[in-house]
Amino acid sequence: MLRPVALLCLCLMAVQLRAFSQTVEQKSTPAPAAMPAPVPLPPVSEHDSKEAEKHFKRGLKLFKKGNLDAAELEYTAAARLNPGNTTYIEERELTRTKIVNELLADASHARQANDHVSVAEDLSKARRLDPSNSLVTEQINAEAAAIDPVVLPTGNLSKIDSGIIVLQPTPGKQPLHFRGAGQQLVRQVFERFGIKVTIDDSVLDQQIRAETEDLDFQKSADTAMLLTNSFYVALDPHRVLVAKDTKENRAKFERQFVETIYLPGLTQTELQDAFNIIRQIMNVTQASQNKDRGTLTMRGSEQALKTVNNVLTDLYQGHSQVLLTLTLYQVTRTNMHSMGVVLPNQFTMFNVSASEASLFSQYGPLIEELIAEGLVSANNPLEILAALIASGELTNSVFNQGFFLFGGGLTQFGVGFGAGTANVQLNSSDLRQLDKIQLRVGNAETATFRLGTRYPIITASYTAAGISTTATSSGLNILQLMNQNNANLSAAAATPNIQYQDLGLTLKAVPMVQKSGDISMKLELQMSALAGTSLNSVPVLANRELKTMITVKEGESSMITSNLNRQESKALIGIPGINDIPGFPATNADNSLSVQELVMVLTPHVVRLEHPNGVGQMMIVPLH
Repeated sequence: MLRPVALLCLCLMAVQLRAFSQTVEQKSTPAPAAMPAPVPLPPVSEHDSKEAEKHFKRGLKLFKKGNLDAAELEYTAAARLNPGNTTYIEERELTRTKIVNELLADASHARQANDHVSVAEDLSKARRLDPSNSLVTEQINAEAAAIDPVVLPTGNLSKIDSGIIVLQPTPGKQPLHFRGAGQQLVRQVFERFGIKVTIDDSVLDQQIRAETEDLDFQKSADTAMLLTNSFYVALDPHRVLVAKDTKENRAKFERQFVETIYLPGLTQTELQDAFNIIRQIMNVTQASQNKDRGTLTMRGSEQALKTVNNVLTDLYQGHSQVLLTLTLYQVTRTNMHSMGVVLPNQFTMFNVSASEASLFSQYGPLIEELIAEGLVSANNPLEILAALIASGELTNSVFNQGFFLFGGGLTQFGVGFGAGTANVQLNSSDLRQLDKIQLRVGNAETATFRLGTRYPIITASYTAAGISTTATSSGLNILQLMNQNNANLSAAAATPNIQYQDLGLTLKAVPMVQKSGDISMKLELQMSALAGTSLNSVPVLANRELKTMITVKEGESSMITSNLNRQESKALIGIPGINDIPGFPATNADNSLSVQELVMVLTPHVVRLEHPNGVGQMMIVPLH
């Protein structure tokens, strides 16, 4: 219920502001007067200075705690004790500005809830703190316009009090058992709850029968209005006027109010949708929108404006928000092993007699010395070869390596072979990289995550070269001019045109909260990398792309895996033909396996639900 004092304060403020603006318009601009000399401030005692500092420190503590009203009082006390300290005055003004901004926000919310008493209190306090604030003056004018006196054009009553009137019926519930004329039903329902009723002649006095259980005043009045096809308008807290529910009567009897609804944060498309709802569905034809300021201004009856406020509050009470937790696992595994026996793959065949003769002729003095000392026998070539090898004089010959003999006499040959190897080697590595990212995104909005680098690609190059005026004036032909232009182009520096390409991983997710509480996500995954080749000096990119739509419950994780790279190689080292024998050990096998995998785990959490009940409030709208 509106308090008369609050309404009176608002009316007085509106009248004063209008009178002040008219006075300013009527007066001419006076000539600028000379600035008076500054008045010196009185000296501040040491006691007052200390007390002011105490008040200031208490104000700082209260400000940090969020108690702005108490902090403003402490700053005011400090500035009063020491008016020469500008720090005290600045902190007081900053605090007052913050308080005024909060009061304006509270007043706007109270206006949307039709709580005009709270609006009057908030605006009165804001005006007291900052009388020159233009925003405060604007909201006071808007509130005063909403409760400005309105003349009701009716033959029964010449003038009705202004403002939004709240009926004060007798509390409680009463049954309804009635059979009779419609006007008598209306009179009985209102008078039972202590409301005096004036019935217009347009109300049809037809026979009606009504049987209901205990109902409160609002439900009883709605029942009577429905049965008699009429509506009522409050004249004061204890009187109503009832008329037939027609478009003409509503235009004739219902008060018209002007209200501005502030919808910050909406896009221009959403603001246009809200405007269309008001005009087309709510049938409030007198409405305008300001897309730059995000406001809707309407003119209509109290019931129509209340319905619009309830619908817009239900629609735009805050979008649903989803927290996406993305966990990336990048796994790189490498396994290399080499195992087996490598036989010699090169053989040397030589004639034993020819090779011995060559060695004996080369090491003749040394051999004669060994024979003279009795270390070797002159008729035993093998002893001579062994002595030469043991002495270290014979190196890098066919006799220093293993060999076997076949044949005899001058046709005895030897076959030498190199050394074989046996390999047992294992090299294994396992690398894991973990990234955890959290993205908070609105319902049906796109969240984009990129991991990688931006690679510069030269898409074109151009040079700035022109033909000199000397060449054109000297009468050169077209071919000569083209040759000169080509020479200028080759001499000029080329300017490249670079385009940056995202390489790596790009994930786009669009979450949509369903009515059941599940979350549908539209996912687009793209991986780009250099393919290693180029076309006309432009690198070729290798792309992988995945588009899908999934639905999960809140807090349920979905996993996406991708095999980024897999390389496997196998090599055999041995002798052709022999290596093909199954189970033959004289073969060395080199196996290599390299795998790169990417695992993504996406978990959505609803941190804000737009419509927890699933449906909005059902409201009755007037027929006309």
